[in-house]
Amino acid sequence: MSLLPQGWESGAAGGAPPSTVVGALAAHAPPSLIAPPAWRRIESFVSTLPAAFFWGIFECRLAPADERVDMLLCASRRHGGDGALGRALEGGAHRFGPITPFLQAWVEPDGPLADVPLIWIEHDLLAEGPSAPFVQFCVDPSYPVAHETPLEPSRLRALAARGAGLLLGEPANDGAMDRLAACAARLPEGGRIVHVGVIPHRGSRDLRVLAGVPTFAVQGWLAAIGWPGDQAIAADFLSLLGAHVPLASVQLDLGDAVRPTLALEFPLLTRPDRDPRWSAFIESLVARGLASPEKGRAALGWIGDATYDLPGAPWLTNVQRQLDIKLVLSADGTCEAKAYLCFHPRFVLL
Repeated sequence: MSLLPQGWESGAAGGAPPSTVVGALAAHAPPSLIAPPAWRRIESFVSTLPAAFFWGIFECRLAPADERVDMLLCASRRHGGDGALGRALEGGAHRFGPITPFLQAWVEPDGPLADVPLIWIEHDLLAEGPSAPFVQFCVDPSYPVAHETPLEPSRLRALAARGAGLLLGEPANDGAMDRLAACAARLPEGGRIVHVGVIPHRGSRDLRVLAGVPTFAVQGWLAAIGWPGDQAIAADFLSLLGAHVPLASVQLDLGDAVRPTLALEFPLLTRPDRDPRWSAFIESLVARGLASPEKGRAALGWIGDATYDLPGAPWLTNVQRQLDIKLVLSADGTCEAKAYLCFHPRFVLL
């Protein structure tokens, strides 16, 4: 998820159903990234969702033969997502499976997760059906403005442990929580721990952590926390666009030790037709075998916006389309590039 979201003028609770927003995007969804079978799975999935989300992402792979598509949806207190999810939980029409105890705690105004401003719910949209939902939750109470000092490591640890415990259905891994506090304590100036989460349906109790780190300081921070991965590959990832992105999204997995898996995310905040750096970036991924030329071009073509008269929406709705590129170094040393096709609707008052 990008560390640099835009502002929104409307609340999620009054918005159009997710199915109508996603339906409007069909004309902009490049088939090289979202093949027709994957698009049908997306449409079927979003038809079951309440109008509680103010930001969504289609997660696509840029490798030539990989057609997997996952979906991430964000609910925010600032935009009424907690109230909308609370009503959905009370009504019982929407099923959230193993993450229900977490959601029930999050929607409580003064509950144990009151310091969590927003949450991301993700599903792997597999051919046999969507995976169990899993969650990443924000542990920076002032996000996205980030105008307040980050939580002290001990408070951060406590908040992460409460949320992870609810998602796991058992006490969180103490070793992972200790690593989280240690990583937070070693952040450079300007760095913040933004989101944490767990992925129990993949058989892991590790903590997944997303930090915002000044790009020039990423490698020093990785060394300081004892990251055991390949620094040369990390340096190569950073060299692709690091000088043009002042703040990098850095994703790590923490257990009793820092794991070697690493992901770096680059938000594309300017239009590719006006900024040749993005085409050069994609060409670099193609040269490294991480992306096909067709998928790379399709990802760049996603960026834009359009205004729609959506059924169920009280006003015209402008849907902005942004792109993040995520580079992943797996524990086995393999590398992967993903495109995050981001979209967020905003009401337009005329």
